Amino acid sequence: MEKVIETKTCKHCSVSFSITDKDMEFYEKVSPTFWWKKYLIPSPTLCPDCRQQRRLAWRNERSIYKRKCDFSWQEIISMYSPDKYHKAFRYDLWWSDAWNPIDYGRDFDFSRSFFEQFWELSVEVPHAATEVNMIENSDYSNCVWKLKDCYLLFASGTNEYCLYGDNLERCEKCVDCTFIYDCQECYNSSTLHNCYHVYDGFDSQSCRYCEYISHCSNCEHCFACFGIHGEEYYILNQPVSKDEYEATMSDAEKRSMILQDYEHLKNNVTLKYYTGYNIENSTGDYLYNCQNLQHAYITENSKDSKYITFCRKTEDCMDFDFFGDTWQLCYESLTCWYSSMQCLFCISCINDVSALLYCYSCYSSNHCFGCIWLRNKSYCILNKQYTKEAYETLVPKIIEHMVSTGEWGEFFPSSMSPFGYNETVAMEYYPITPPYQGGEQEWMFQFSLSSVIARKDDEAISEDHHVADTPRDDHTWPLFNWSTYESPTPKVDKIIPANKLPTNIEDIPDDILNWAIECEVTKKPFRIIKQELEFYRKHKLPIPRRHPDQRHLDRMQLRNPRKLYERTCDKCHKQIQTTYAPERPEIVYCESCYNSEVY
Repeated sequence: MEKVIETKTCKHCSVSFSITDKDMEFYEKVSPTFWWKKYLIPSPTLCPDCRQQRRLAWRNERSIYKRKCDFSWQEIISMYSPDKYHKAFRYDLWWSDAWNPIDYGRDFDFSRSFFEQFWELSVEVPHAATEVNMIENSDYSNCVWKLKDCYLLFASGTNEYCLYGDNLERCEKCVDCTFIYDCQECYNSSTLHNCYHVYDGFDSQSCRYCEYISHCSNCEHCFACFGIHGEEYYILNQPVSKDEYEATMSDAEKRSMILQDYEHLKNNVTLKYYTGYNIENSTGDYLYNCQNLQHAYITENSKDSKYITFCRKTEDCMDFDFFGDTWQLCYESLTCWYSSMQCLFCISCINDVSALLYCYSCYSSNHCFGCIWLRNKSYCILNKQYTKEAYETLVPKIIEHMVSTGEWGEFFPSSMSPFGYNETVAMEYYPITPPYQGGEQEWMFQFSLSSVIARKDDEAISEDHHVADTPRDDHTWPLFNWSTYESPTPKVDKIIPANKLPTNIEDIPDDILNWAIECEVTKKPFRIIKQELEFYRKHKLPIPRRHPDQRHLDRMQLRNPRKLYERTCDKCHKQIQTTYAPERPEIVYCESCYNSEVY
C-alpha cells in the first residue's frame, strides 16, 4: 500500500496532487549517478494531467503540409508547416550521409539557461520532414512504418490500401478507422480487433459483416447491436431470420428507424469496468496482459509502471507516452521505441538507446545530454563529441546549473515545441481555445526578433516569422505555442456544400474528383481521391459530409475520457475504478461479475 508523503499544488492548473513513498523510490532509482554522486530528480511541480499535456504538445501526428526541403529545395510533405523556422529535410535525405548532426555541436554556456541553448540548437539542426520508414506510395502519412498504397494514415504500421486512419496495424483496405488491428475492409470504426467488413463498429473483436455494433465479439451479420457475443443475424440485440435481416438491410427507411433505437440499448446492457483482459493490480483502460500499473491506458504486456499511455513491453517506468518493445527505468518521455532503458526527459529516441538525458530524436545512442538527431553516438553534449571522462565531468556541472535555474527535473516547456499546440496530439486529449482571442495571453509563446536566422536560400525570415526571445528558466517560459498557418484552399473546379451532395452513391458523378466538399461542421473544404470513391461505390456507402480531421475527432469521442472515477459494481457493489463516471447510465460490473453474467 502506497503512503502519501507530500501533497503539492500544480503550478499550471492549481489542482492538488499527491506524491507517495513509491514515487520517491522511483525518482531515486532512475536518478543519474556521476562520479559516485547521485543527482536526485525532484518530485514534479505539475500534476499528472499537466505533465502529460506538456509532453503531448511535442507530438504532431496528423498535421502535414507541402513545403520545400531545406536540402534539395524540392517540394515535399512535411509535419513542419512552411512558416516554421525549423529546417526540414526529406526523410531519405535526412537518413543519408549528406550531412552530419555533429557539425552543429556547441559548448555549453553556463551564463544562460539550458532550455534556451537547446531551443537554439533545435532551430539549427535539420529535422526529418516526416517520421516514416519503409513506405511505398504512401507519402501523405506521418509517424508510420511499412505502408503500401496508403493515404493520410498516421501513427500506423504494416498496412496496405488504407485511407484516412490513425493507429492501424496489420490492416488492409480500411477507410476512416482509428485503433484497429488485424482488420480488413472496415469503415468508420474504432477499436476493432480481427474484424472483416465491419462498418460503424466500436470496441468489438472477431466480427464479420456487421454494421453499427459496439462491445460485440464473434458476431456475424448483426446490425445495431450492443454487447452481444457469438451471435448471427441479430438486429437490436434480437435474433431474426436471414431473410428478415437481408430485407431490413436493403430498406434504407427501416434502417434509419432502427438506428434511432440503437443508442438506447447501452442503458440496458452490462459492461465490464475496463476494456481489456488479463490484468492484475492495475487501473486504467484498454489494458492487456498487465501487472501493477496505475493510471495506464492503451497498454499491453507491461508491468510496474505509472501514468503511461500507448505502451508495449514497458517495465518500471513513469510518465511515458507512445513507447514500446522493452523499456525500463525511464521517466517523463514520449515517442520512443525498441529496447532501451534509463532515458529521462527524452523525445523520439529510438532503437537501443540508454542513459540519455534531455535528448530529442536520437537513434542507437547512449550517454548523451541535450542532443538532437544524433545517430550511433555516445558521450555528446549539445551535439558536441566528448571523451567519456570529459562527459562525466561536465554533465554534473550542467545538472547543478539546471538546479539553480529551476530546470532540472522539468520536461521541455511545451512552448519550445516545433509545433503549435493545435497541431499536436495534446489538442485531442486536452482541447483549449485559440490563444489569440481575447487580448494578450501570458501563457502563449510570445515571440520577438531577437536575431535573424537565414534560410538556406539566403532569404531572411521576415518579421512575420518570429524567433523566440528565450527566457532564462522553465518557470518563465509561457505554457503553449499556437499555429495560425492555413494550408492553401485546394484548386478545384468548384466547392460544393456537404448538404448539396446526393445521398445515393450511384448519383455521384466521376467529376466529384475535381470538386471540393465544404465540411458540414467546420466549413473547411476537402477533396475525394480516386481510391476513396472506388471504395464507396464498391460498398454502396455515401460520400462523407465531414472533413477527415472532423471525422477523426468524431471517432475519438467514442472512447471514454482517460479519467478514473470511483464507483461500485452494479451487481456486487464492490469498489472499482473505471472510466465510466458514476452518473452515466450504463450498467457497469466488476470483472468477476461481468464474466459470470456474460459468459
